[in-house]
Amino acid sequence: MKGRRSWWVAVIVGAAGVATACSSPNYTYIANSAEQTYVKIPSTWHQISPDQIDAVTLQSPAGSATRELEKKSIWAVGYDSASDPTADHLFGNVVDKPSIFISVQQLPASAQGQWSLDAMRNLFWPLTPDARSAAEQAAQQQGSTFPFVEVLRDEVKTPAAHIHGVHEVFDYRIGATPMQTVNQVVYVSDDGRRLYLLLVRSSAEYFQAHKAELEGIVNSFTVKGQQR
Repeated sequence: MKGRRSWWVAVIVGAAGVATACSSPNYTYIANSAEQTYVKIPSTWHQISPDQIDAVTLQSPAGSATRELEKKSIWAVGYDSASDPTADHLFGNVVDKPSIFISVQQLPASAQGQWSLDAMRNLFWPLTPDARSAAEQAAQQQGSTFPFVEVLRDEVKTPAAHIHGVHEVFDYRIGATPMQTVNQVVYVSDDGRRLYLLLVRSSAEYFQAHKAELEGIVNSFTVKGQQR
């Protein structure tokens, strides 16, 4: 999955925000107050090291002035239900227990206007028929087989008057590895300046056994954006 994560990070520069976490006995609330973005996760989940998240979201060389500017301007947080939290559980090919990634990112001028609903659907995996067909053809030309992908849910959403996006749930399987389920929400502000992302993933078996809990996390994702 490294190639896919590099693709979307490469076209995005992060948005400024302040992450806070408030706990109740059963849940932790993750919030970016500046962007009025919130999500509720089980309090037993563990935060993934910010350094690991930086390695995913920051593209400039470590120690460079550009990287420091990126770091100051990006809001991205990951949590893992496993006892050994790691970004590999978010972006590796195969996992069992669920993990979550939340980010708010400012789109550079060169990328503004490019985020159609289909572009949001295809952010991590080629989910639309045209994108899947192109990916399958590319895989055939390379002498490989494109992984199995099945879309389980496809919704267009408008969480706020000036924000729109999609909610996708899909399964994928690479070779003979266990089936994986991804539940993702992608929003873009109507002015094209910000992209909001929530991604929850686990094995398909775990997802089915804990469907209500995982869907509850996704349903708690609230985005109101900056005040105008």
